[in-house]
Amino acid sequence: RVDAERSSEEVLRKLAVTQHREARRLRGKARARAYRFASTLYDAYLNLFAHKPREVEVDYGFYVRFYRGELLVQLDRPLEAAESFMAALDRAPKKPTPQEHKLIRVSAEEGVRAYDRVLRKAADGQGELKGQVGKKFLDASERYLALVTGPLDRFTLDILYRTGRIHYETG
Repeated sequence: RVDAERSSEEVLRKLAVTQHREARRLRGKARARAYRFASTLYDAYLNLFAHKPREVEVDYGFYVRFYRGELLVQLDRPLEAAESFMAALDRAPKKPTPQEHKLIRVSAEEGVRAYDRVLRKAADGQGELKGQVGKKFLDASERYLALVTGPLDRFTLDILYRTGRIHYETG
C-alpha cells in the first residue's frame, strides 16, 4: 500500500510538472488549455497528498504549491495565485537550500504582486472584498519584507509605501 501511494504521488506530481512545462512552450488557446489541465493536476495532487508529513527528505507539497501559484498567475486568477504562494510559504522548509531560499523569496514577492493585482482590479463597490484582500496584502507584504536583505529595489520601496499608506488610511 505504501509503495502504491508513493508511486501514485510521484506519477501525478511528475505529470503535473510536465504538463506545466509543456504549457509554457505553447501559444494561444492550446496554452490556455494546457495551463487549465496542469492546474487540475496540481489541485488533484494537493487534494490527495497535502497531508503528507513535512519531515520527508523533499517536501514536494512546497514545490507544487509554488508551481500552482505560477500557473494561476498565467490563468489570470490572481487571488487563487496569491493564496497558493502563501500556502507555499507556510510549507517552506525550515532549513532551506539556496534554491529553496530563492523560491521562498519569489513566492513571497509573487504573493504580494498577486494580491496587489486583486486590489487594483477591485471596484469601489467591492469594499468588503477589498478590505479582506487588503488585510491579506498587508500580511503577505510583512512576510515578504521580513525576507528582504540588502539594498531596497523599486518594488520593495513601493510595497513599503503602500503598506504605510494602508495603515495610515485604516488608522
